[in-house]
Amino acid sequence: MPKKSNKQCNFPGCPEIISGNDTYCKSHKKIINKHYNARPERAIQQKAYTTRSWRFARESKLNQDPLCENCLEQGKVTSGYLVHHKNHNPEDNRIENLESSCLACHNTAHKKH
Repeated sequence: MPKKSNKQCNFPGCPEIISGNDTYCKSHKKIINKHYNARPERAIQQKAYTTRSWRFARESKLNQDPLCENCLEQGKVTSGYLVHHKNHNPEDNRIENLESSCLACHNTAHKKH
């Protein structure tokens, strides 16, 4: 597999050269993450994933469906270790609103939303 070429940090005015899949240099990545996590909707999301009901619902769903449901529809067998809210509401932990997912399928679902 070819190696990705070096590129400049995406932070405005930063001359730092980075390699691989990174978008920002180390110092600017910290700044970007800090601003991202400070958004009000992010705080609500993070709080929802620390509740007892979420931990119980997640564990129940993974015990019920240990394989990625999207991959199974495509004929692939992949472990599901993430649980996705179909309606994108992190407070709706009904079992019918949850689906077991692998990282790739989970990321794809969030990119679509």
